[in-house]
Amino acid sequence: MTKQRTQAGVSPASPILATKDLEYRIHRKLTLRVPRFEIRPGEVVGVLGPNGAGKTTLLNLLTGIAEPHRGTIRLNGKNLRQQTALELAAQRSVMRAAHVHDAAQGLTVREIVALGTLSNPMHPRLANVIAASLAHRFDLVHLMHSDFSVLSSGEKQRVHTARIFMQLYGREPGHLVFLDEPYAHLDARHTQVLAHELSYLRGEGAGIVCILHDINFASRHCDRIYFMKDATLVREVRATQIYNRHLLENIYDASFAIVRAGREKYVVSRN
Repeated sequence: MTKQRTQAGVSPASPILATKDLEYRIHRKLTLRVPRFEIRPGEVVGVLGPNGAGKTTLLNLLTGIAEPHRGTIRLNGKNLRQQTALELAAQRSVMRAAHVHDAAQGLTVREIVALGTLSNPMHPRLANVIAASLAHRFDLVHLMHSDFSVLSSGEKQRVHTARIFMQLYGREPGHLVFLDEPYAHLDARHTQVLAHELSYLRGEGAGIVCILHDINFASRHCDRIYFMKDATLVREVRATQIYNRHLLENIYDASFAIVRAGREKYVVSRN
């Protein structure tokens, strides 16, 4: 989707997005604390943690939906709060979990996908060609003229994923993609499709941030993982370091076992 390839897994020196000493408060009460968060081109970063840990609040701060009460967020070297909505849309794409439950009354699937061109203007003929390609890739051909509001959660998720890819078309390496539970409503086949497409984006130099709940999935598809607990970003690890029972039990306050199946490791919850 972008014009220049970056080798998958290679992280150039300069991060696309970097934060320092973030704090967010509601009614003067500290509700989020993030000492440091960054993402570089060509990497996938997972954000994991128990319910209520602050993952969605962090996403709101990183995407500019909410403003921190302390600390800084720099996107491509510039303070996030000093950039306009159009400037932000040209540098990052967002799919929130709430999008899946959006009724979007009166809009067709084709019209939702076309929203990706609002911050990425292109000739209508080109937009139609790209939309047709995305419809094939995300299994939406038979739905393009359907009312978005009547779709299943999984279908809506695929539609918004196609919208993001429309927004990403032609972008240079260094574009950010934020995905809130991107696999939550997908079946096995469409999970594989999305994982493949995100791997392609990663290889093209995009930075991808995913809020995830599946520990095993995160270990196989992320480069780094940030763990959150009690509204604080408490740990950063390489994905290969996730198979640490002591770490996971401290994060989730639950019992785990690390099991092997051939060459693979898996995290299993214990009753």
